[in-house]
Amino acid sequence: MQALIDQWDGLTSWGFRVAGDIGDAFSGALVLFVLGLILMALAGDRMERLEGEVAARPARSFALGLIGIIGAAVIGITLCVTVIGIPFALVGAMALALFTYAGVVAVLRTLGAALIQHRTPNRYLHLALGCVLFFLVGCVPWLGKYVTFAVLATGLGAVLGSKVAGLWRPRSGGGSYAAV
Repeated sequence: MQALIDQWDGLTSWGFRVAGDIGDAFSGALVLFVLGLILMALAGDRMERLEGEVAARPARSFALGLIGIIGAAVIGITLCVTVIGIPFALVGAMALALFTYAGVVAVLRTLGAALIQHRTPNRYLHLALGCVLFFLVGCVPWLGKYVTFAVLATGLGAVLGSKVAGLWRPRSGGGSYAAV
């Protein structure tokens, strides 16, 4: 009898764990959708630059994202060595999170546009479809974590590849040296 009770306890804890994972994935997709709505309303042209970067060069964006993650970790650890650098590391971490989430929204909207742009030009429906797909794939055990990491890396890489969506302007003229 005790073995049956232990087995039932194992099943219920597994069920609660699965329900918690599904709830986490749903709330994450919902937060990304709301953040995407806000970003598309407030910074529409910059989001279009990010979406163009993702659509034009997805592999380059992924590779830049991997390099960016490693570089951010090294810079964050280096800044935290001194007490003076800790506030800079915290501000940098918050900026990195905001930029990464903006990139993730661009990746999801680009994915949604690739699938249903021939049916509707509505950018918000594209974002909604991308978020729903992100939620569904996020619920798949093992695969969801890898896809989430790939989307995060691609989003960060798109931000870095587009020079933070145009916040860093390229230098104008006088940048090359002529042979004398």
